[in-house]
Amino acid sequence: MKKGIHNKFPKINQIIRWGFEKEHSPFLFAVLQTVITYTVLELLFSGTLIKIRFTFILMNLGIILSIYLLCLFLCGNKCKLGFWIGNLFFFIYFIAQFYTMDFRGAPIQFSDFNWKTIIGGVAIVPNYTFSLYSEVIIAVIVLVSEWELIRAIRFSEVTFVQKIGNLIISFCIGIVIIPTLSPTYNIIVEKKEVDFYNRKSPYRQCGHLLMFCMDAASGGVQVPEHYSIETAENIRDSVQQVKRKTLSQKPNIIVIMNESFADFQTIGSFQTDKEVTPFIDSLKENTIKGKVAVSAYGGYSCNSEYEFLTGNTMGFLPQGSTSFTQFLNQEQPSLVTALKNRGYWAIGMSACERDIWDLEEAYEYLGFDEAYFEDDWEEESPEFLRGYLKDSYMFDQIIKRFDQKTTDQPLFIWNTTMQNHGGYHSKITHNVHLIGMDDFEEKDEVEVYLTSLQKTDRAVKELITYFEQYEEPTVIAMFGDHYPHLSGFFERLFETDLDKLSLEQLSRRHETPFFVWANYEVEEQIIDEISLNYLSGIVMDVAGLEKTGYQKFLSELYQTFPVISGWGYRDKDGTLYGNRQKTNYDELLEQYQILQYNNMFDERITNFFD
Repeated sequence: MKKGIHNKFPKINQIIRWGFEKEHSPFLFAVLQTVITYTVLELLFSGTLIKIRFTFILMNLGIILSIYLLCLFLCGNKCKLGFWIGNLFFFIYFIAQFYTMDFRGAPIQFSDFNWKTIIGGVAIVPNYTFSLYSEVIIAVIVLVSEWELIRAIRFSEVTFVQKIGNLIISFCIGIVIIPTLSPTYNIIVEKKEVDFYNRKSPYRQCGHLLMFCMDAASGGVQVPEHYSIETAENIRDSVQQVKRKTLSQKPNIIVIMNESFADFQTIGSFQTDKEVTPFIDSLKENTIKGKVAVSAYGGYSCNSEYEFLTGNTMGFLPQGSTSFTQFLNQEQPSLVTALKNRGYWAIGMSACERDIWDLEEAYEYLGFDEAYFEDDWEEESPEFLRGYLKDSYMFDQIIKRFDQKTTDQPLFIWNTTMQNHGGYHSKITHNVHLIGMDDFEEKDEVEVYLTSLQKTDRAVKELITYFEQYEEPTVIAMFGDHYPHLSGFFERLFETDLDKLSLEQLSRRHETPFFVWANYEVEEQIIDEISLNYLSGIVMDVAGLEKTGYQKFLSELYQTFPVISGWGYRDKDGTLYGNRQKTNYDELLEQYQILQYNNMFDERITNFFD
């Protein structure tokens, strides 16, 4: 008879028998589960534990332990149920974070836990393809193994005192950790101990759960140090009241925020068999064009809308904020209200559902006279590409509105598209092909994206061709809201991992093309650096309209800070600063912050914002 393993290794057999036959303390097992969960989460997310400071490791462990102990308290004597619930919670957290980072290049943050934001996220999930990554398979194996271990092990009975003890320990951990979250966050930002330029890096350098909690604790809007209404009024009074030459007839204004419209050639050189955007690239006559710095990346389109339409910057709002759902809860002075005060009729057209980012309410607060969303065109047999309304269809809606125009009242149309939105796993015919990248895994996805951009270019050509012949003066502006999240393509062009990008490289990942064209004489110009909060001022200049006081202030500020954005700033000397870093012009930045705070959160100063 062959000897079993228990006979060959009696000590191991003894340990195993002890492990499964002896009754174990739920508290000690919770400590063991905490260590396992923390290790597995960080290794699967980041691949290492070495980069995390020991203090941060202890804080992460404390957060995890407090959750397990809370589960044990809620489940009473059903310890196994408590551990199963805790493990399931952390598994769901991992899956949600992992695929969110895969799709948009940034983790879930506390600000995402808003039902309006969740609705918007759920609505676009069907357009993405879920790949089964090795990390996900490992997570499933670990979860099943832990469940089997918990099922087999015996726990000692939990007394009433022990139940209360678990709750008290969990509560005490919270008392110790929670008050330190915001100060710790501010210290590591000020001392640049953590790379905040890339939103994934802080999670890897501090630990995912700790960084998530620090985001939550520091998520409030900071009141500027020297803020008061009187200070805001003094800044208002110092703004130069320069009169501009106006046109004899107010031109119609069309602004298009084009979804994921970007130029990867600014990231790195690559070749295609066909030109991607030949018409837009050829625009020169009566055109101002260049690159615009946007705060968003891979998502958060509403923040790009907010920055352009209001002149406010995401740079003074918490990282990961969603402007429409968090901060737009009352009437807000905007480009819309400024144009309406100058005699315009304002129309908002969005290719999104009205519930995404709570767009319908946001457009109402911004002052649009009319607003239309995806479902408003259902009866007109709209055209789709990869499940999104085509740009050509959206531009046809603009033309249709001008065909119906019967009065001299100028129109302002704000049009946002969705055609170029991710994911890019669709099997549409590729009109554009990458040359020399047959070994590139994301080749098909990039070609789908570039083909979609080519269709945008053709639609823009048709739109401008129409307005070249239009009798009334008309301005057309278009910009990309953010880059698409094609991480492999970025890494190939940058020749480095996205987590290792310099601030200069990161700034390029936040630059999208823009142009402002008119069907009348405009001095041609190429602008290399401008952020989105300034761009509406350029539109006002081209239209020959008197700016608001706020827009005049921003025009002055632009001379010193061409870029003020959610990822950081660039001054007139070309110096880059990460968000919240000290600059050579902090006093001027604070003036902007004071005015923005007054505009968003306090009783607004008069005769300035609209």
